Amino acid sequence: MMEDKKTNWLTMRQVITKTGMKATTISRYKDEFPEYVISRLDGQLLEFDEDSVPVLKFIYELYRSRSEGRRTTERVRDILQKKYGLGQPPIIDIAVVTTTPQQLQEQQLMSMISNHLIEQDNRMTTIEFKTNEILEKNNEILAGQLEIKHAVNERLALMSEIAATRREEKQQGFWSKLFGF
Repeated sequence: MMEDKKTNWLTMRQVITKTGMKATTISRYKDEFPEYVISRLDGQLLEFDEDSVPVLKFIYELYRSRSEGRRTTERVRDILQKKYGLGQPPIIDIAVVTTTPQQLQEQQLMSMISNHLIEQDNRMTTIEFKTNEILEKNNEILAGQLEIKHAVNERLALMSEIAATRREEKQQGFWSKLFGF
């Protein structure tokens, strides 16, 4: 499919114009058949090898043609192998992007901000952890205080009963104490 020649690269818009296909369809074919639909990123611009245009049209027609029933991706791949061979490994061609001093400063600033936010997040996590420890200790203290309060209330109730019994004993006359009336 590919010869040793200078490759002409087309933008997505140019490929859409030449094929009449939607960008989503082209992207799907590029992802499913990268060995036949040759593309690269030039900075942030997605470009396609000019020789991929007829391949894209062929793939589109294979999916559209219902003469042999619905074609699966595997079936389309088999047909492509018969027509174009094994294809070629995808090209990874990333253009060198030069960074201006201002962009470098912005990147450094963003890195500093990111590091600062991570540091703050770590501090907040530590504070949250210590706060939870303090709350757990407070809950233990409150539980202990409730136990003490319950014990004190039981003793007070017991002391009230004892005091009431003594009052009753004092109010009973000499003869009822003696004879147990």
